[in-house]
Amino acid sequence: MFSTISFEESFSFLNVEIVAAYNCDDLKRFVERTINTRDTDSSLKSDSDIQELFSDNPKQPSSVTVRKVIDGIVNSTIKIKVDVGDISVAISQLLKNRYEIDYLNSVKTQEGVCFKNMTGGQKAIALLELVFRFDDEKYPILIDQPEDDLDVGGVATDLVKFIKCEKVERQIIIASHNASLVICADSEEVIVSGSNLISAGKYNFSYLTGAVENPEVTEQIITVLEGGRDALRMRARKLNFKNEL
Repeated sequence: MFSTISFEESFSFLNVEIVAAYNCDDLKRFVERTINTRDTDSSLKSDSDIQELFSDNPKQPSSVTVRKVIDGIVNSTIKIKVDVGDISVAISQLLKNRYEIDYLNSVKTQEGVCFKNMTGGQKAIALLELVFRFDDEKYPILIDQPEDDLDVGGVATDLVKFIKCEKVERQIIIASHNASLVICADSEEVIVSGSNLISAGKYNFSYLTGAVENPEVTEQIITVLEGGRDALRMRARKLNFKNEL
């Protein structure tokens, strides 16, 4: 029945496939609240299907088991509790739809990692995409440090891919301390914020704006996000890059 559920939206990071799970705990509550297991016919209680249904850990009943229970309620070999009232109430509760959407297993990455097994950073991207997809408007959106809980590789792949895909539809403003995100996501405008202490509790804020290709902006990216040219060159040498930066 869940095969009719579909999404018009196309996902770039996620893959949503509806997974239905049977709520066995609710079935157990039905038995506890509705069936008088003590006074139920002893010969019926010896049936393996009924034993499983009356156990502490019942499983999804088969159609055969459901039919046995209905027959037992109708012919009174299965007793219902007094406060339940009419047997039609008991049968109605037995036939209740106990299938539920298992959201933690329905939401996955494109590589098949379920939401419950995602890293903190992957979960953040997943939630971001759900917000983006189910927002009917295309207003600009401000995101504060989306790289948190992601390793550098995750930023340069998952997060960058997501941002580049989404910025086609709307303006995205990001506050970040990650150079890979600023550079690899093809930022169209970079704003560098600085502050100087004037006196106790008072600061003077300054801003520099421009494209990544702007020499002044490039210098600030190297200084603020890469730790300076010396640090950048040292990393390049340590990693055995052939070309100097």
